[in-house]
Amino acid sequence: MKFKIIAVSVMAVLFLVSPVYAQGAVEQDKKEQGGAMQNGGAGQEEAPVVAEVVIIEVQEKLNDQGYDVGAPSGKLDSGTQQALRDFQKEKGLPQTGQPDEKTRTALGIQEDDTGMGGQQGGSQ
Repeated sequence: MKFKIIAVSVMAVLFLVSPVYAQGAVEQDKKEQGGAMQNGGAGQEEAPVVAEVVIIEVQEKLNDQGYDVGAPSGKLDSGTQQALRDFQKEKGLPQTGQPDEKTRTALGIQEDDTGMGGQQGGSQ
């Protein structure tokens, strides 16, 4: 029984950490390519790494507000990015297609709901 609990725990940690690690590797590759985003990105900033659970909540909120992204998958796919751009346009936000802090706030997502509240250093 203990082995089963440990195995499930290890799998859960790997499942939660691997997308963040993979995104970090992609970002590192971009930096090693000589800052291609700075030269050819037309002023765009690199997108921050967003946890899968946050993307699921963003997808749920977009669906609730009539922006059809399909079943929430936790992946920032092209359909989700387009729905985010449409939402951002309607709300007068920069149309980045990313679930940035201003967009999450406009969607009604509290920082504490995303599991990121402790990183902000704010009080409740």
